[in-house]
Amino acid sequence: MKYFKFILMFSIVLLITSCEEEDDSYLDSYAEDPSGQDPGNNSGSNTWAKDYWKRNDAGTYLDLTSSRPVFCANGEIVGGSYSQVDWHSTNVGYFTLTNAGDVVNFEIRKNGNGLILAPYDPEVQQTHDPANYSVSSSFPCNGNDNGGGENETVAIKFWTNQDYNCGHISVSLNGVGSSQLSGYFSGGPNCNSTDYGGYFSGLDPGTYSYSASCQGYTWGGSVNLQASCTTLQLSL
Repeated sequence: MKYFKFILMFSIVLLITSCEEEDDSYLDSYAEDPSGQDPGNNSGSNTWAKDYWKRNDAGTYLDLTSSRPVFCANGEIVGGSYSQVDWHSTNVGYFTLTNAGDVVNFEIRKNGNGLILAPYDPEVQQTHDPANYSVSSSFPCNGNDNGGGENETVAIKFWTNQDYNCGHISVSLNGVGSSQLSGYFSGGPNCNSTDYGGYFSGLDPGTYSYSASCQGYTWGGSVNLQASCTTLQLSL
């Protein structure tokens, strides 16, 4: 059974990364185990990564539009349990994929206009190189079953279309946290934009109450979040 699980995970990693060629010097850059990093740093702006990505030499896709990544291969979601991406700097993040009790650690690293995805597992590193991914306009597995709903999270973006001259607007989402709106969008924001604050992601679908205030103005109500991302304008 252990051998079968190893073959299963090995096959998954083969879809996601590349077979190793003669030069294995890349191993020096990926030698540190991510478990030794400080968890939950999430420093810097990683908005560059919030997109669909396609492996350059294969039909494998990676969805980074929410806090938990999802792989798509051969038109189907790659099953398993995905952790949230733990951003340790603006350009480098880590996540894990657990399948049948086996865990594979991955590193995401910005590379120009693309990204490099690399396995951290020493055994896997011996046979698989990092793989290059480029931005994709689509994700073939949208709407497919993801094997248990572990990654069906949603997000919400609060915004205004003008400056109300009341200072920063403090927005609170019940049971989640708070954020400060520090600017406005005259034409409406990209839903997954973190610009000017007011963005909450990695949420379970459902109804949430919210409140917002600045000097002289208040807002409040509830919103039912079912779509992958919802925008909510605070208007007067």
